[in-house]
Amino acid sequence: PLDGEFAVDGFEITFLQNKSAGIYTPRTVELYVSENGRDFMPAYTVESLVAASEPAVCLSLFALTDAARYKARFVKLVFDVDVFAFACNFRIFGGSLRGDELPVIAVCDEVRHVGMRKREDGYSSTVIIYHGYWDSTMNYGEKFVKNTVNDLIPYVGYIDENGNITDTMFDSVVFLLLQSRSPSGGKTVFFGSGEHNATIKSDFDYFIENLFADGYNMDALNTAFGTVKSKLGLDVEAKLNVSVQLPYVYKTDMPFGDINGDGKDEIAVTLEQRTAIYEYYIDKIIAKFASKNYENIKLAAFYQGCEGVPVAMSEDEYKLFSAVNDAVHARGYKATWIPCFLGTGFWRWKELGFDFAYLQPNYMFSHWPKESLDEFADIIDKYGLGAEIELNHTSVNPSCAAFEKDSRKYLDYLDYGAKRGYMNAALAFYQGAGPGSMYNAAMSSDSRSRNIYDSTYRFIKEKYSPEKDNVR
Repeated sequence: PLDGEFAVDGFEITFLQNKSAGIYTPRTVELYVSENGRDFMPAYTVESLVAASEPAVCLSLFALTDAARYKARFVKLVFDVDVFAFACNFRIFGGSLRGDELPVIAVCDEVRHVGMRKREDGYSSTVIIYHGYWDSTMNYGEKFVKNTVNDLIPYVGYIDENGNITDTMFDSVVFLLLQSRSPSGGKTVFFGSGEHNATIKSDFDYFIENLFADGYNMDALNTAFGTVKSKLGLDVEAKLNVSVQLPYVYKTDMPFGDINGDGKDEIAVTLEQRTAIYEYYIDKIIAKFASKNYENIKLAAFYQGCEGVPVAMSEDEYKLFSAVNDAVHARGYKATWIPCFLGTGFWRWKELGFDFAYLQPNYMFSHWPKESLDEFADIIDKYGLGAEIELNHTSVNPSCAAFEKDSRKYLDYLDYGAKRGYMNAALAFYQGAGPGSMYNAAMSSDSRSRNIYDSTYRFIKEKYSPEKDNVR
């Protein structure tokens, strides 16, 4: 609050940019004005003169003076935060009222409220299944990236305690690259500065080979859903939606490989060059999928693997996300995303061209009170997002010391989903690999672990009730 009613005609604030410490200058800073402290109006927007990708430690000044005059008693600043934001020297410019100030026309929260992302057939409940790179040096088995038919059946069909398929389960699957690893040692999502992480064409080709390996992953999913269709007597034309993660294309002058047959290696420096590499991978996936003539699954979408817009990489990242999604749409597919809790750019998901975006609550892996799920519900309701539900392996393994705590935490997700409405929104489920915690729950002889699977089934069918189903 100000010390009284004044004319406001500008502001100034300084941010620190220190990329190596995860301290980034915001893209823009907005000043809002209000006469009553409840209803605010955006008055000014100032863009940064320093990019979040700037490697040097420096200060970024946001300043505007002698702008339009507003009568205000209260002001507030709005800016995005990626990891950390350090600010100082906040000043408001203006002076005494003259009577010619512009009126404050409030933008109420109700006007900005969007509502949670609604379900659509084939996108009401998606489950993450992993594929990708494995070698003998890793501390887990090859099964983590090679899913079999038996592994996948409990995801696409609901299995009762006697092993019978009695209903459908998740209505879509997204294949993600396990731990962002690649044969070259590069990463498939953005990490840190990006140095030496560039993924190359041979990695992309490996991922495709693994995804379409005979009898595994995509092949196995097709057979698994075919089994479910047969057991349940579903329409022979019914198909399960499947999405594929796009590996992140780093900005680098390292050679990627030849993608157009001209005998020259491409590089990934400009926005256009990076987009072309994405298009190469998209087209390879589409062609490989078409060559398989799958009867029971449909390639429906491509998934952005980065959990936030990696603004530390370059000034092009927002444009890159949009360009890739445009390429996906031009080929007739949808674009999906699961940003981490308050990940950079999460609120701009629709502007960036995503058809479905699900926010991670990150409650399972944090020391947060369960009431944080209330805040989560408010956020996805405000910005029109779907919800990710997170299941850790400790939640379904009774021999783990954290079993009681983490199984209760998982049921907190479901309880709040039923109470706050995100049970009825578009849903995505994280549940690990090898073949996954939900599989382990389905196959468990322990009723507490099995309850995780049964409760999830009722939740995705919109029939879960905390009062009736909460077995603790």
